[in-house]
Amino acid sequence: MSVVPEAPLSVIAEIGIAFIGFTGVIFMLSNRVQEEKKFRLIFLVLMATQVTFCALLPFGIEGFIEDEDLIWRIAISAFAITSLSFSAHALKGIVSGSLSTQTPVFRTILLVSGIVVGSTAALSALGIGFRPSHSLLVICLTWQILSVISLFVFTLQYLWREDSDDA
Repeated sequence: MSVVPEAPLSVIAEIGIAFIGFTGVIFMLSNRVQEEKKFRLIFLVLMATQVTFCALLPFGIEGFIEDEDLIWRIAISAFAITSLSFSAHALKGIVSGSLSTQTPVFRTILLVSGIVVGSTAALSALGIGFRPSHSLLVICLTWQILSVISLFVFTLQYLWREDSDDA
């Protein structure tokens, strides 16, 4: 019997795959690939890939590991590592000016929330605070999808503004 509930994680994985595709289409339709544009699009693809990977990971390891707590601890650990890595990469982009066209409030909210969610997941994986579970993974991945959606919208606005300036 499966210990991994399929519905929520499958839907989250499908949303991640959809954003990978949307970002690829935007990348192909962009007339020029500048450094800032490339940074934004690659970051979006990586974040959407993380959502997909972390949503599908419990299904992949379930066949090898019978301990339900260990399955969720591994999945939460993968989320924590990738989420905190993305937060560090975003901070580097902000400091270097690669993400200069986003509003400071948006940058701050996204970065702080990323660090909080990633740290919560990391502490949970270490056995501190929340118990690693399906629910915690779904909450973390839902936050990540909201981050991907907001970055996607801001990237579209940035590209649209840039293209209208060129016309």
